[in-house]
Amino acid sequence: MKQKNFRLVWLIIAVMVLAFVPKEVEAQPTVTPEKPLLGDGSDGNPYQIKTKENLYWFAEQVNNRNLRYANAILVDNIIVNEDVLNPDGSLKSTNPAEELIPWTPIESFGGTYDGQRYTISGLYCNDTNTNFVGVFS
Repeated sequence: MKQKNFRLVWLIIAVMVLAFVPKEVEAQPTVTPEKPLLGDGSDGNPYQIKTKENLYWFAEQVNNRNLRYANAILVDNIIVNEDVLNPDGSLKSTNPAEELIPWTPIESFGGTYDGQRYTISGLYCNDTNTNFVGVFS
């Protein structure tokens, strides 16, 4: 009898544990930052930002590593997220937190950033703690 009760207790515990296991959730898309192939950030040799991976690397360097005075130039158009907005300006995505790559604006930047008439589009920032949102805050 003790053997059956022991098994029943373990069965109940197993069912309770499985009840609290989180359901499979789709992870938010991300970008793996990648250092630009060209440039060293100096005045005469700025980082050449060509891809969204380069852009995220540069932002990470400035925001997290205090590379505030680095210099960069954009050398191609960059699209981070495709088709973000409807014609009326509203978000196309019904669940942007799971469907769009998030952007954290570059803060406290004191270097030079030359866009050279190229564009960065499809940025999605949902930081409710600031009124300063864009490529740079």
